[in-house]
Amino acid sequence: MRFRNRLFFFLIGVLIGLSVLWFSLQFRQQPIKFHYLPNARVINYILKKNINISDHAHCKMLCYNVDSLLLRQYIEQSKVDFTQSQTRNKVCKKYYLNNNSVNLIIANCNDTFHLKDLIIEDVTCGTCN
Repeated sequence: MRFRNRLFFFLIGVLIGLSVLWFSLQFRQQPIKFHYLPNARVINYILKKNINISDHAHCKMLCYNVDSLLLRQYIEQSKVDFTQSQTRNKVCKKYYLNNNSVNLIIANCNDTFHLKDLIIEDVTCGTCN
């Protein structure tokens, strides 16, 4: 078989493969996300689980007028500060999340996440200490 024929069959196979891939990815309801970096993996892991909110954090959420949807948006757009986080603890790991002027402290104890503190830098809340 000549080179031209082999190249022709190869290109037909590539086109068939690309068309199958295009049709299968076109009808997906959720886009494909890859979480390879540590920051993206931690954020994705936090968002998959339910978050229990402590009384102190709930008081601050009421004071700052933050609801659960806004809290989820803060978590999605934040970055994990691994220098302050305590990720090597065996019982409870603490993650410090920074999002511009919003700081969150989330603890992971036995595969349950607890929002320990919510800090918005420009706004003071006197009732919650």
